[in-house]
Amino acid sequence: MTEPRTAPEVSIVVIGWRDAPALLGCLGALAATPPTVSHEVVVTLNEPTPALLAALAAAPELYDALTHSPVNRGYAAANDAGAAVTTGRALLFLNDDARVAPGWLEPLVSRFEEDSTIGAVASVLVDEDGNLVEAGCYLYADGRQMVLVGDQTPAGVTAGPVLYASGAALLVRRGAFEAVGGFDPGYFPAYFEDADLAMKLAGQGLTTWLEPASQVVHHHDPSEDRHYARYLCDRNRERFLERWPVASSHFLDRPAELTPEHLAMAATRSREIATQLAGTRAQAVPAIPDEQLPSDAVLQGLEVTIFHDYVRSLTDLLAACEERIAELERREVVLQLLVAERDETLEGFAGLRSALAEREAALAATQAELDAYRHRKVIQVTDRASSLLGRRSGPAG
Repeated sequence: MTEPRTAPEVSIVVIGWRDAPALLGCLGALAATPPTVSHEVVVTLNEPTPALLAALAAAPELYDALTHSPVNRGYAAANDAGAAVTTGRALLFLNDDARVAPGWLEPLVSRFEEDSTIGAVASVLVDEDGNLVEAGCYLYADGRQMVLVGDQTPAGVTAGPVLYASGAALLVRRGAFEAVGGFDPGYFPAYFEDADLAMKLAGQGLTTWLEPASQVVHHHDPSEDRHYARYLCDRNRERFLERWPVASSHFLDRPAELTPEHLAMAATRSREIATQLAGTRAQAVPAIPDEQLPSDAVLQGLEVTIFHDYVRSLTDLLAACEERIAELERREVVLQLLVAERDETLEGFAGLRSALAEREAALAATQAELDAYRHRKVIQVTDRASSLLGRRSGPAG
């Protein structure tokens, strides 16, 4: 009889989408630098390609369990599905474009053991050259996100609570994750799930912590559609604000200019608000509940609808841009006419100036002649007066 498997300390959940080109590299890095704490690796996929499934089947040593869906369930639902098949006492959510190094997981686990009020603890994210990418995140009153970096270096980051941290490398207590219902599938297909989870944990009196002793390399796929990502962020930002009106009332207003001084203040404010929200358990549950995962057919229809809305927004933006271009072109024509009139006027002024200069020259010449004439007359008068005086003063006849 096979003995039941002992639950590992940590279950590492790695998500992939379609061909997931970075996934095998992520799993390879995990296998090459195994943590000293007991762990398992669970891969969870959204609409994987046959080539990806074949590649994973050929490398079973890279993971302990695999779950996948024929449709895109979104980031939240896929991670929730991966967590559901794990057995670890803590859940580590890791993006497939992340790369771990020796000693990255142990500091996260140690932080949990030191402080039971921490619900989630995040790694510091760096790029391949070791430059700081993220040291936690902040939210403004309008729900817009800001990655906390400032002018810091990885060595200058200090441990402490943050308002939230991205799910690129995030360790969460399993009991707390299950108590708050995990990630909310309502943020389909992606963005704001990690911020939402931090708010739910704060409602349980638990903080999200940044652990600089753990550093993970994280880089985004350059081929990713940034315009679509920005559209999804704006769309899900509205849901976040609707769910957390009390919590968001604590956030700062976004300034017109993000100066270094403001970024430093936001980093400090992030820690203060994180501690305050967890301490007061402000709005312990969201104002609107988590959504339930719909059927595959509904998910496919929803994804198509969202993308159509995105395309429509681009069409509207294109129309607005074309209208703006037409307006600028009209302004350019008017400006060209004004410039032509100005040039014509300047040419007239130039002619007037030339004529005036000629007249001034003629006047100067006339004045010079007049002065010379006056000078001659003065000499003549002077000579005649001298002659008359000489005659009068001579001897009498």
